[in-house]
Amino acid sequence: MRIEKGTRRPFLVGAQAGDGKPQPFVIKLRDRPEISGPQEIANELLCAILARNAGLPVPDFAILEVTEEFLEIVPREHRGLFKDSLGANFGTAFVAGAMDWEPGNLRPSLYAVAEQILSFDSVAYNTDRARPDNLLFTGDSLLMIDHERCLNAAGFNPVRLEERPIPSARNNVCFRALPRDHEVTWLPGGFPLDDELLAAVVNEIPEGWWNSLTPAEVLNFLQTRRDSLVEIAHMIQSALCS
Repeated sequence: MRIEKGTRRPFLVGAQAGDGKPQPFVIKLRDRPEISGPQEIANELLCAILARNAGLPVPDFAILEVTEEFLEIVPREHRGLFKDSLGANFGTAFVAGAMDWEPGNLRPSLYAVAEQILSFDSVAYNTDRARPDNLLFTGDSLLMIDHERCLNAAGFNPVRLEERPIPSARNNVCFRALPRDHEVTWLPGGFPLDDELLAAVVNEIPEGWWNSLTPAEVLNFLQTRRDSLVEIAHMIQSALCS
């Protein structure tokens, strides 16, 4: 079944886990040349790993293998898309009962997680959290989804990064939901980004997913962001107070 929202309009599929039991996953296909190629799902996987390592709320995720056998059960109208993406693709576990977040009244129990998501987006240079449908609400917490636009191309341009070290906080739905007197406390200590971890995370991304970028360029970007955590925290706090 196709999910009719988002740039990639992903599919809900049954994926066979290691225990042999099928589980529902939302799959984003790798090769969509009319969009931007596989780098966007590289961003998805990278950010999912970093967020999970930092204790942030993300659905379970996996690299999903599209096989020739699977193609046989794909509806004819979508078979070409799956055929173009045979092999490794990105998937997140379908969260039953979750809904798009309605941020009108953010209750105080969610202030901390909203701040953490805003801070993560600022570090990862996520330019696509303006809409609440890029978060899921479970009743107790928020779940982070849709990180295609992280590691924005501007982040790899030193001049542009110096001009705008973080994407506009005011465009982030979590920023708009937080009270203006909220104190930013998660950064820098809440986001562990040592060199060993960053190198291991970058190495998790399948070969060929970075388009024209090299793993070394991605690692250098992440290290630069890590070295700017204190500055980024101050920028978020300043935006909240202004």
